[in-house]
Amino acid sequence: TIVYQKYFGDAFSQPNIGNSGVIYNTNSGETFKIEEYNQGNLSSKTIWTYDTKNNPLKNVAGFNKQPLHFGKYNNNLTSDYYNSDNELVSNSTFEYSYNGNDFPTQCIQNLYNNATLSSTVEINYFYE
Repeated sequence: TIVYQKYFGDAFSQPNIGNSGVIYNTNSGETFKIEEYNQGNLSSKTIWTYDTKNNPLKNVAGFNKQPLHFGKYNNNLTSDYYNSDNELVSNSTFEYSYNGNDFPTQCIQNLYNNATLSSTVEINYFYE
């Protein structure tokens, strides 16, 4: 668990206090929830779920050391964003095709706003 405080200002000074938050990670280091607070009140939260297959960047040296990168080891299945009233505002679903080594060869991401499909993204992965 990581607790953070945001500050803002200009290039020389950041004296203004912004939102704070809490980042929750699984035992393996995947971020599964971020809660953001404005003056102590929950203003938003995002929750991620993952599959148990290999992330395409799993074997890239140092990739798993990056903070706040979602899907360090496994692949995102869902991403849900909630407002301060705990209402689901937007979400994404991810559908994968895998090769024999459990690495994705294709991902279809569906993005929803207020439960309405707003766009679809197709990602193809190639390995050599």
